[in-house]
Amino acid sequence: MARRVEVSVVPGCRGRIAVGELRRIARKVLADDGVAPEVEVEVVLADAATVRELNRLYRGRDEETDVLSFAASEGAAFPDAPGVAPSLGEVVIGVSVAELRAKEVGLPVAAELAHLLTHGLLHILGYDHEKAQDEALRMQVREDELLAALGYAGRYEHGH
Repeated sequence: MARRVEVSVVPGCRGRIAVGELRRIARKVLADDGVAPEVEVEVVLADAATVRELNRLYRGRDEETDVLSFAASEGAAFPDAPGVAPSLGEVVIGVSVAELRAKEVGLPVAAELAHLLTHGLLHILGYDHEKAQDEALRMQVREDELLAALGYAGRYEHGH
């Protein structure tokens, strides 16, 4: 069974990157981190209002952000349906922030979206740049390695 990557795109957020490319990125990150193939992850490309509301509800921050990660392992366990791949969680990417950041650093929007998806997936896999400086550096190095392997080598803002 292949790693299942579900992609949802909020109206108004289409056309920045191909859905197939998001799946390729997610599968590569998961495979390279040794995640079993029998898993599922959801990727959402969202507008400013959606991201701001989720950030307010789940992080207590009433502001737009670039990426939010919701690991299925956080909080109370939710039983998986029989015969269905267990979910690792969900990555929600703020398209408008990605567009702005891409413009600021001179990268294509697709490259910034690839960076944010990689960053969000690493959070789901247990990386956390907010714990300590050495952990932030470890996460940054891992992001850069993965992005280079995916063909997105470049200058990315880290730390979010």
